Amino acid sequence: MKDLKLKKETIDMPIEVEHYGWFCDDKDFGNKYQPYKDWIELKYGVEWDDYYSGTFDHDTELMDKFCKTYNIDVDCHYDESSEGIYLIKRETKNG
Repeated sequence: MKDLKLKKETIDMPIEVEHYGWFCDDKDFGNKYQPYKDWIELKYGVEWDDYYSGTFDHDTELMDKFCKTYNIDVDCHYDESSEGIYLIKRETKNG
């Protein structure tokens, strides 16, 4: 590699991941996962029916905060090609 210059760029590369679902936004996630809905209502003092995605933060950032709060071992990843959010299982040292 001595004669080659190291470069950095974004590439499209298909990969297989284990995930807990695809959601169009965090409201969709809350509609399918009651603990998230309850957390939004409790933390932000808003009724779920009055809540709109993006009200308090970007959807993936808010979902990340929820996962960190409850030690849920996932990465919330926005996928541009499907225009949605995947909850990707984090790899652990034990597999």
